[in-house]
Amino acid sequence: MAQGIPVWWRFAPEDWMVFSDAVWWALEVRGEAVPLELSAAITIDSGERSIDVSLDRLAGEIHQLPAARWPAGVARYLADQQPQDEKTFRKPASCDIGRVRTLLRPRLLRRDDLPEGATPLEANVGADLVGVLEVMEPQSSRLVVARDLTAWGVPADELWNIALENLRHEDHQFSRQGLVSLVTGSGSYVASQALRLNELTPDPAPHGFLVALPNPALVLFLPLIGADWVMVLRELPGTVKKKLYGSEHGKLSEHVYWWMDGRFEQVGMSFVDNKMTIAGSERFCALTNRLLREAAGGGDDSAPA
Repeated sequence: MAQGIPVWWRFAPEDWMVFSDAVWWALEVRGEAVPLELSAAITIDSGERSIDVSLDRLAGEIHQLPAARWPAGVARYLADQQPQDEKTFRKPASCDIGRVRTLLRPRLLRRDDLPEGATPLEANVGADLVGVLEVMEPQSSRLVVARDLTAWGVPADELWNIALENLRHEDHQFSRQGLVSLVTGSGSYVASQALRLNELTPDPAPHGFLVALPNPALVLFLPLIGADWVMVLRELPGTVKKKLYGSEHGKLSEHVYWWMDGRFEQVGMSFVDNKMTIAGSERFCALTNRLLREAAGGGDDSAPA
């Protein structure tokens, strides 16, 4: 290892947190590969020359070092990378639940967008979406994996509760544009607010919400009340695909969902020969037909959404 990574080389700033975290895991969880979701490789940059280092290979090399050689190899090398006023070698926050507690955040992702080979701690929220937990480090973030539960000694349900509480304090703003409510903000976890839609509006929503998540910085939603939401369902998919999906904030989903009891179901609408067709589960279609009949009858459900 000393030959492959000379001590006088320095990390590029954005790689330091990833590398130190990976090395600590290799030291503490001996024999296990570095989690793929951290990074397949990092670049060590000396200013005049740079090389790519495989974290899996590095973990294997560290694991094979006799324990007596760790201080002279890994620990001394890492300590040498610390600023002069921070020479005390510390674990990164992600190795200690006491320090990681305030850094946990939930994130909504398209399942197809999960990093290849990643095996994060997941919450099944339905449709093509998946809920994951992240540790929000100062310069990066990483997915929470199953072995973190063992390292932290905390059950998964408690981690999710902690992350959701942190999410409540993340920067976000609530507003309305006509029938549609919006959640916006400048943080990285605005779209995650869709995991707690029932907390975001004072309006009762016994039948759930229509939801669009076009990018990580935006949530659009409205409750299924009366009949006006059906016209929104007719127009919203086109608006999302043409105007909102893939903004400067990136991409999340071009679909429209029915959110009910914490789960998402992809829905849509089409018109063929002036005949309306609802795309969704049998449960959603039955609910749509019932709400339209009730609205046509002039009952309480005919109030605007």
